[in-house]
Amino acid sequence: MTEMVRPSISYVSTSEQLHAVVDAYRDVEEFVLDVETVGDHRIDPRRNRVLWIGLATTGRADVIPMGHPNGELIEIKRGLHSSGVERLKEGKKLRKADVSTADSRVRKVFSEPPVQLEPAEVFSALRPVLYGAGRKVGANVKFDLESVAKYYGGELPPPPYGDVIVADFLSDDTHQHQMGLAHICKRRLGYDMPKGVGAEVEVHSFQDVAQYLMGDIRYTWLLWKQIKPELEDARLSKVLDLEMDLIAVLMEMEQRGVRIDTEAMETLRDELAQGIIHVTADAYTAAGEQFNINSVAEKRRLLFTPEGQNLTPKVFTDKTKLPSTSEEALAAHPRNKLCAALLELAQIKKLQSTYVIPYLGGEIERTSAGKTRTEVRESNLVKGRIHTNYKQHGARTGRLSSTNPNLQNIPSRGAFGPRIRSMFMADPGYKMIVADYAQIEPRVIASLTGDPVMTQAFLDGRDIYTAIAEPLGLDRKAGKLLVLAMAYGVGPDKLAVDLSMTITAARDILDEFEHTYPVIADYKAALISSAQRHRPPFIRTITGRRRYIPFLRSSDFGLREQGKRQVFNTKIQGSSADIMKIAMIYTHHNVPPGVQLLLNVHDEIVAQAPDDLAEEAAAVIKASMESVSFSKITVPLIAEVGIGNNWAEAK
Repeated sequence: MTEMVRPSISYVSTSEQLHAVVDAYRDVEEFVLDVETVGDHRIDPRRNRVLWIGLATTGRADVIPMGHPNGELIEIKRGLHSSGVERLKEGKKLRKADVSTADSRVRKVFSEPPVQLEPAEVFSALRPVLYGAGRKVGANVKFDLESVAKYYGGELPPPPYGDVIVADFLSDDTHQHQMGLAHICKRRLGYDMPKGVGAEVEVHSFQDVAQYLMGDIRYTWLLWKQIKPELEDARLSKVLDLEMDLIAVLMEMEQRGVRIDTEAMETLRDELAQGIIHVTADAYTAAGEQFNINSVAEKRRLLFTPEGQNLTPKVFTDKTKLPSTSEEALAAHPRNKLCAALLELAQIKKLQSTYVIPYLGGEIERTSAGKTRTEVRESNLVKGRIHTNYKQHGARTGRLSSTNPNLQNIPSRGAFGPRIRSMFMADPGYKMIVADYAQIEPRVIASLTGDPVMTQAFLDGRDIYTAIAEPLGLDRKAGKLLVLAMAYGVGPDKLAVDLSMTITAARDILDEFEHTYPVIADYKAALISSAQRHRPPFIRTITGRRRYIPFLRSSDFGLREQGKRQVFNTKIQGSSADIMKIAMIYTHHNVPPGVQLLLNVHDEIVAQAPDDLAEEAAAVIKASMESVSFSKITVPLIAEVGIGNNWAEAK
């Protein structure tokens, strides 16, 4: 089988062409950068190998291969079944049944690859472009910039930056789960990107990859030119500037990573493995029989039917409306031994699958439709350090999320929280600094609503949760849960579980809260009314970030109520996220040389400083976080700062 003839794409293959590229891009205001990478760790910028570089700007697009192993496709050879091997030995003609149809047994035969430049020459020549003043634009541009940094001793190309994925998300966040370049190109430009080429470029022909990369850079450029004016028209340019300024901070944190105490983590791994054995035995004893502990149907039978524990279900699944066996559902029955065992087992497995296995590597169980399979995970550690990937489009409120691993769900409390955090260590000769905004959501609520009780409590230095709870005749725990219910858009069902009461009682408390704090209720109503006036409905955060909330116009009462909670949730949590992002930029700019930002987790900034600079750095970080100001923030923003040898000690 031979490849169809198609127009070839020119590529940079000589020193003269390379210098012409440098001359063309050296002084442009902005250009697209895209890389194609290979290797066992192709998606890890610190360990991949850049095989192709693409550049594009107005009226020009260039692709530069650096050792692509294939020429053009000559033939596709399919594997033979044993019958086919035997027939060939006997000199017989192959039958259709003798040839395997499995793609895994296909072998592609290519011509010799064309002449290409060496990476050393390319990267040396491109330095004035990549490290010049032009804006570097990409689709997930952090990946491209971090991937090339290794060829310059780890030095990251400087700002300004542009990212079409982040920009598209700011324009319309309803496509949150379809934010890849292919989705955006199809949705906005009607362009279908070739499938499968970018995932493994080294198994494709030279022209296929050249064509693919040329499409990437051309359409990324078109997207950038289309989306930027949209954001200006939507009054989102300042939010885009904020997100692009943040890229420099995130890249440095991702590149640096954090040192992990691997011995302590290995000890924890062994303890958790033993814990699973013991708690599983406890669950069998409480149930009175052995059962498939990964089966939802089995757990539902043992918990909620007369032949089992005959518990009254308090939480139901969204789709089937059957009794749920989630952690929330189990926690609603704190005195039941089977629920307690299953809840403890779920928490141990979460610790194992979320923190231990992704860091150290090993086997992990995945259960779907009642069937459990075992997957083998490779360690995410690189030279004893963990490097996460921050996503600026991972949460519709504007909060950062992180993957590989997810650092946002590392517990701070409980039996294992401090222990896990103690495994994140400062480098030798450094101290770790942890700065945490104190009660930022309640402070934003007090400021934006103007509620006199909350505002005065902050100005007087009173405990905000006690101040909220007292007029309602509740304790501090209930006051805190009520504030968090407001900030996070929690409904009466979740509040009922957290306060160990009926949904009716929780709904009564929420109603009483609105009567006791009418200023907050009026503010929420005004926000909802304002959001509903837009077509489609949306709400803005304190910086002008926009979130669409289509549920506000749903014919389903439950979805409408959910949309109303999302309005206030986005205003508060989204504004808090804006403040934190600005604080990260300020901190990054202000800290003394030698001080390094390591992590952001919700309202915390984690940094490290040389021992003799730790006190000074802590003071600068605190001042930077507290200096974020908006006219609408009328109560002080307070950052609590600690110093230690590890995250838990500094916290």
